[in-house]
Amino acid sequence: MRIELIEDLEALPALRAAWEDVLSKSSHDHVCFSYEWIKAWWDAFGKGKQLLILAARDDDGRICAIAPLMRFRTFLFGLPVRKISFIYNNNASRADLIDGGFNREAAEGMAAYLRQNAHLWDMVELENIWDSSLTCKNLPDAMRHSNIRYSLKDGLHSPYVIVSGDWQSYFASRSKNFHKSYRNIWNRLKSRGDWSIINEPELDGIYNISRKSWKARCRKDIAADAENRDFFEILTDIAEKKGWLHLWILKVEGKGIAYEYALEYKNTMYAIKADFDETYRELSPGKMLHAYVMKYCFEHGLKEIDLCGHDEEYKKKWASGIRNHCHVTMYRPGLYGMILYILDHKIRYSLKESLKKIKALKTIKKNIERAKV
Repeated sequence: MRIELIEDLEALPALRAAWEDVLSKSSHDHVCFSYEWIKAWWDAFGKGKQLLILAARDDDGRICAIAPLMRFRTFLFGLPVRKISFIYNNNASRADLIDGGFNREAAEGMAAYLRQNAHLWDMVELENIWDSSLTCKNLPDAMRHSNIRYSLKDGLHSPYVIVSGDWQSYFASRSKNFHKSYRNIWNRLKSRGDWSIINEPELDGIYNISRKSWKARCRKDIAADAENRDFFEILTDIAEKKGWLHLWILKVEGKGIAYEYALEYKNTMYAIKADFDETYRELSPGKMLHAYVMKYCFEHGLKEIDLCGHDEEYKKKWASGIRNHCHVTMYRPGLYGMILYILDHKIRYSLKESLKKIKALKTIKKNIERAKV
């Protein structure tokens, strides 16, 4: 197996077909690994970055595994860093090698390439690999074999729902408090008059909703910047043509107040983005809309709903389980790499984990005090 560097997504006419073939044979599949997602991401966010896709070819010259990477410059505590990462940002819920069933070989080939080309990078940060992926075992093994210093960090904890049985049985299995909350939401919405849920491929409506959400205050809304809008406009066009797109909007008296942007890919629904107009917070429109989407998935025979992102409380109330993810970070051999390792893992990450523990303790204390009242 030899490693080939691809620096242009359109340089190889057969790359799309090879990508789809490799992905179909991989130990895992995900909409965020698809050629269409990667292409849309690169067209929107690729400025100032360099493609560094590693394709593993077998003895017959066929592509059998892909590492979708990119290279760019950044800073760590003011120090310049040449970083390699997956083609990824927070719009995706997971990243990984597209291994074509050759995960160990792909991990070893990638590690060997990085070791041989250590002059090109200072850090390699591969975020949010599912911890059940073979990559989480094979890549660290390959790093040790190549004498590359690395660290493992905690990543996303993403809820998911296994679609089994009928909607009525699943909904009935939720807790009494859940049903009480749902009835209250239903009654509040009903009291506001006419309301409806529509599914239409129209981004302007969700942009208007998102700009009035709490996320807009911290620039995390779907319309946060031109690059983000470009990405969703490109993705929406592709997803509509592929038959993946679901864009649900909850309206009250004709006005959109909540949306959910989801992609139906290979019998799984991916809840990519959701938001609501804060003016209507007391109606809990996002929860009502999410229930509608869940019902749709059960009634249309999907096998799973990936709730994506973090394990917020409202997601956990629906979930069958949580998928944990990890970050694998590598540091260039030598003194500079050791300095970056200390700053990144021993100082920044350790401090972040300590703060998370303090926050968790405060939450536990608050819940105990509430229970006493």
